[in-house]
Amino acid sequence: MADQSKADHAAVSSADEVAKKFKSRVTPVRWISKSGFKELQNPVTNVVVSLAIETAKAGFGALIFCSNRKGCETLARLVSRARGEDISNQVFEQRKEVLAELRSLPTGVDETLGKTVMRGVAFHRIALLEVITVRLATHPIAIQEYVRRTLLFHMIEAQELDLMVEEAIRQLMADGFIEVDNSGSYQATQLSRAVVSSYMTPEDGLFVHGELRRALQAFVMDGELHVFYLFTPIQLNGMTEIDWQIFRREMENLDDSGMRVLRLIGVNPGLVNKMANSGKSLPETEERLIYHRCYLAFQLRDLCDETPIHTVAQRYRVTTGSVQTLSQCCEGFAAGMIQFCDRMGWGMLKSVLEHMGDRLKAGARADLLELARIPFVKSRTARVLWDNGFRSLLAVAEADPKDLLPILLLAQPMKARMYGHDEDKYQQKMMLKAEIIVGAANRLWGMRESENNGLIRAASIGCMANDRQVFNSKSKLKLTFENHLCPRYPRRIRVDVNVKVPYLRRGRRSEVGGWREARSAR
Repeated sequence: MADQSKADHAAVSSADEVAKKFKSRVTPVRWISKSGFKELQNPVTNVVVSLAIETAKAGFGALIFCSNRKGCETLARLVSRARGEDISNQVFEQRKEVLAELRSLPTGVDETLGKTVMRGVAFHRIALLEVITVRLATHPIAIQEYVRRTLLFHMIEAQELDLMVEEAIRQLMADGFIEVDNSGSYQATQLSRAVVSSYMTPEDGLFVHGELRRALQAFVMDGELHVFYLFTPIQLNGMTEIDWQIFRREMENLDDSGMRVLRLIGVNPGLVNKMANSGKSLPETEERLIYHRCYLAFQLRDLCDETPIHTVAQRYRVTTGSVQTLSQCCEGFAAGMIQFCDRMGWGMLKSVLEHMGDRLKAGARADLLELARIPFVKSRTARVLWDNGFRSLLAVAEADPKDLLPILLLAQPMKARMYGHDEDKYQQKMMLKAEIIVGAANRLWGMRESENNGLIRAASIGCMANDRQVFNSKSKLKLTFENHLCPRYPRRIRVDVNVKVPYLRRGRRSEVGGWREARSAR
């Protein structure tokens, strides 16, 4: 399904209007029976849903064009609810894989789309903003030509469509997404490029832009809650209700750093107490979105502190599935936020978010990030390895898989363990997993050694001249080579490798950034 205009417009509302408009060109082939369901009382909706399901049952795909964003979602829900098909386990697993891929995107997965995909129904929107930003059409004449090639052009009067496009462009200009150049063409602003490259809707982009601008003015660096708040996906708003008593409990447990975060993002402790005492809920406003994101940020913080998913679900009185969705969506959304900062030219904020992005991927504290790079080693497994002495990539790479087996068994939840006849098969499976982990650790360590060897070769080249500098863009290391004759062995050349590791501000010395130095000799 595709949305052919940013502006809302009601679709043709009855079969009589459709017949009247296309009477001279369309001859009915057959009639669709009237539905007894309330949602399908509209003749056009009834016909569209019936034909879509009939086409799908015949083994084909059906593409439905809608006139607005809301219509896409509404019709997708209707078709998915009316379908009610029996599918094989293979198809069910394939749809789960599709849903997992959608959740890994920068914007995550839309709440409605997450439900309809499992029934074989999906939808997407094409906005006018993207058309201008990617320069598919920028001049008013080109935009008019583009619009006249859409299905919407054939459904409503041309004059009415022109008014819709004019209103959409006016709104895009008012929001700061586009501007007019000297030739009269529309040009995308820096904001619109950031929104489109981050796969956000214009509405979400405006909200994110406001949130990040406030973060630029005051960012809490002595804690992690501010970053977790920014990494909480917007599209999960409304997925779960806020338990205000739990919100108040978490708020009261915050330190000074956490309370500063609440004030900066717009959370009023007095309102939280009021809502907890009254049991009411906030109306659908931007304020509610801020409180809901903060509530999810508490959960995201706990997940990155290695709290099991089921424990988080119990702590916040939500379903395990909702916590899993948060865990899966946040990484993609965080990538979108980092991309947004990059396109806006906010390099410092991008660096801060990138640093925390690694923890988000690992779902663990900073000390486990190296171990969490190994396949099959998630936060719990990494923590058990750490507690049992395997605290580095090299330690795992040099380990015997037999030594890892009891540790992997210890890391498994009780319900996953087997007893009796199946115990041998279960241990064989875990032994295979241990071998894969050791092999993967060896490959990762080999890649690191290859990179180090490259630096050593660069040092050898540096012997050709005094005070040579090489900047390794991959490892972000700056090397200064100083060669001179060794006093003890006059015929030998000693190379001092001055390794300078940049802090947040890369490429120049400063009190904030600076360089951290370590010297070695060959």
